[in-house]
Parts: sequence; C-alpha cells; structure tokens
Amino acid sequence: LYIRLEAVPNIQLDNGDAVGQFNELFMTVSDITVEKLNELKIEYLNLILSSIHDVNLLFVREKDSKRLIQDICQNITQNGGFHTAWIFLYDDAQLFSDFAESGADDNFYELIERLQQGEPPSCVGISMIKSGVNVTRELLQTCTTCPLCDTNRNSGAMTIRLEQDNRIYGILGLSTNSEMINDETVI
Repeated sequence: LYIRLEAVPNIQLDNGDAVGQFNELFMTVSDITVEKLNELKIEYLNLILSSIHDVNLLFVREKDSKRLIQDICQNITQNGGFHTAWIFLYDDAQLFSDFAESGADDNFYELIERLQQGEPPSCVGISMIKSGVNVTRELLQTCTTCPLCDTNRNSGAMTIRLEQDNRIYGILGLSTNSEMINDETVI
C-alpha cells in the first residue's frame, strides 16, 4: 500500500496579513498504490529495454562465443532486472556443450552435472520442443527436481530457445520476481 499525505495549514489572516495564528490543519490522504506500482513497472521495463540494447551491442563487439554468453548473462542480471540468467549451448547433435550464468548460487553446478548426464530440467526440455517464451510461474510446484528451485522461492522463470534457420543453438533462462513473471508486458 502506498499513500500520499498532504497537509495544508489554515492560518488566520488579519487585513490580508498573516498574524501567525494557526487555526486548523487540512489533511488529505490518497491511495497512490496503482500509480506507484505503475512507476515501478515502467522502471523495470526500462531496465529490460536497456539490457536488450546492451546485449545487442555485445553481439556486434564480442567475437569469442564463451565470453559473449557470459557477458550476456552478466548484463541481464546487472542491468536487466532479473535475479538469474543462464545460457546453455548445444552442438549440432543437440547435445549440451557449454554454459554461462550470472546470479545463480552453487546449486547451479548440480544442474550442469545433470545436463552433462543428459537430464535437463523440465523448462529446458519444453524449450527444446516448443519455440517462444516458456513461462514457469509456480516454481515450487513445477520444478520440484530442479536444483535452482530452492534459491528462487519467490520467483518465476522463463526460458526461450536460441535458434536460427531451424537450428537450435541453446536455451536462455531467466528468473525474476513472481509479480513481474505474471505480467505479459515483461514476457
């Protein structure tokens, strides 16, 4: 709840001049929750747009693919308003080949071990077969076997496959707070 409190003193006037006699105080309390939430949403969306711009610049400048995916992940978490960002790359045979992450904890490396064993989390599996943004809103119910689930209790996640000309190069995964993951303008 956000409120705005405005107070205006009523000072007694004598012949148009204030004599310093304080009579009353008029107060107004306004609920500005909707306005404040909209401001926060606009700030968040501006962070995302700024991050997209910065990532586009990385594509032009960075030639090393490992450094590129690491810089993308760092940019997204530092400037884009996301808690975690990770990229999994796949080779021509659609086997896991490389990764980068930012914002994740040590549980992330358990996830990497599972990927190396051919056991992707459900969000990655879905993105491998379905294009577009795939949103996971209820992590604790949907991602029960994912090592990242414990670290993202109040978060939602989204994944999208990185593809061009029907070739899947990898998966991008992002987590953010539950309110934003439920907002279609973020997705």
